[in-house]
Amino acid sequence: MKQTKKKMVWLVAFLGVGTLAGSVGICAEQRSLVHGARKRTYLIHLPVGRDKLTPTALVFCLHSYGGTGREIEKRSGLSLLADREGFIAVYPNAVAFGPMGLSGVEVE
Repeated sequence: MKQTKKKMVWLVAFLGVGTLAGSVGICAEQRSLVHGARKRTYLIHLPVGRDKLTPTALVFCLHSYGGTGREIEKRSGLSLLADREGFIAVYPNAVAFGPMGLSGVEVE
C-alpha cells in the first residue's frame, strides 16, 4: 500500500510540473457520455497488454483553462507512463461556459 501512495505522489508531482512529450505516444480514443442533459467528451488511453480481468488504476489528467483533453495528452506524456506503469489514463474535455462560451471544448 505504501508503494502505491508513493507512486501517486510522484504522479501528482509529475502532472503539476508537466513535461513536454511532443506528439509521441498519442493513441487515446475519444468517447462520450451523457450526464443529465449534457454530453461530455473525453479521451481514454488503455495501457498496452492490459488484462481486462485484473483491476486497473484509473488516473484523470485535467487540462488548464482553454485547453483540451487531446492537448494535455500530447503535452503530458501520461499515456506513455500509463503503458509503462499499467494504469488507464483519462483526459476529459471542458464544457463551454460564460458569455462567449469559452473553454477547452473539443468540437466533434
